[in-house]
Amino acid sequence: MSSLPDDFAEPAGVSSSSRDGNVWVIRLHGDFDALTFAPDATQEAVDEALAAFDGPLVFDLAALGFCDSSLLNIMIRTLVQRPVALVAAGPSMRRMLDLTGVQNHLPAYATLDEARTALTGPQAPDTA
Repeated sequence: MSSLPDDFAEPAGVSSSSRDGNVWVIRLHGDFDALTFAPDATQEAVDEALAAFDGPLVFDLAALGFCDSSLLNIMIRTLVQRPVALVAAGPSMRRMLDLTGVQNHLPAYATLDEARTALTGPQAPDTA
């Protein structure tokens, strides 16, 4: 029987997943490690995004604490199908990107607007 830490609240996962203009944003939260990460839910969010939208995907990592290679593998598999960018990648994620050599393939940006511009070019202002 495994025991969870006393301060364990909920598994790491997807906070939201939706279209935001000309990109699809998947917001993640928590610590993505063997104890707290359910990769099926994250992969399901990616699969739904790929089915519903044909543009680039952005992973918003502002609420991400730690991640292991399982999350990185999901991102790389997504990258094979669509352009992908990361937003608000913390030091542990940036280190993993550097150590694995994928930092040029999974570019990280400070803001969603920076990622959007890098993936799709400047967006015209809404006229509606």
